[in-house]
Amino acid sequence: MMLQRVNLGLIAGLGAVIAFVSSLIFLLALSIVQPFELQMIPKRMWMHSVTIDWFLIAFGFFAFCAAAFWSFMQPTSKSVEPKPKLVQNSGQSLQVAHDMREDSARVWVLPCLTSPLDRRLEAEADPDAFLALIQRYKKGEEIDAKDFPNSFFLRGARVPQDIMMGDFIFVSDEVASVLYDFDMGQETLIPIDGIFRGRNRARLEKSYSILSMTNRKAVFLPDASLPAAISQVVKSIPIWQINTYDFPDKSIAVAESSLCGPDLWVDPAVPHYLFISDRLKEALDKQGIGRKMGIRLCRVVKED
Repeated sequence: MMLQRVNLGLIAGLGAVIAFVSSLIFLLALSIVQPFELQMIPKRMWMHSVTIDWFLIAFGFFAFCAAAFWSFMQPTSKSVEPKPKLVQNSGQSLQVAHDMREDSARVWVLPCLTSPLDRRLEAEADPDAFLALIQRYKKGEEIDAKDFPNSFFLRGARVPQDIMMGDFIFVSDEVASVLYDFDMGQETLIPIDGIFRGRNRARLEKSYSILSMTNRKAVFLPDASLPAAISQVVKSIPIWQINTYDFPDKSIAVAESSLCGPDLWVDPAVPHYLFISDRLKEALDKQGIGRKMGIRLCRVVKED
């Protein structure tokens, strides 16, 4: 019924357009056939009878079609379709018709080893031994604190931040104090002597620690994530890259099991990214750390 009303309205509208254009054409013809003189307009004898008749018919038809178009296109109470009712089965909770549904809890992800905000943090150490240490760190192995260099050097003139990312994740004492209030799982903070910069090797005012990357949760869901926001590094290996900077929140999906356990972790499928809980994100935001670090909201889904 609603479709028929719309079709009739469109036909009336088309007729109104044609009638209006026709009335303009007849009006133009009338002005050519018999020039207008204001004092002669009321006198029909001075006008071309056929032209004025067709002008009046066309204009009247336009008025009729315009009114019909307006009437047909106005919504009525009968044309409003009722909203479908939710059906509850035997007093049980409603089931969503999808294989996955979004959960109300929130999880956040940030690039921890591939961020464009990387600082040039270097250490005076044996290159081979240092490279092996970096590989162990990225794998999430437990590393003794004495195996890490005691000091690092920040190259360039960039302003240091509370979280700095290079070969390791460096957090300031302000961030460390927040982390200690949450479930860190197997994560540890390795204090260092300091970070220095410049030719004079001036020590930064803030003190930093290295955040280990030992917590692991296999929660990343590539099938439920936005395809354009992820890419597989090697087709035969389930290792993924995430583009958090060019895509909006909830482009990356994680399983509901991510809500259990520590408040920060790394997923083996996306080893270059750090996931944090919503409550930890809120606490870090109070320290001034947020979207400037590329943190994005994940979509928590539940598999039935």
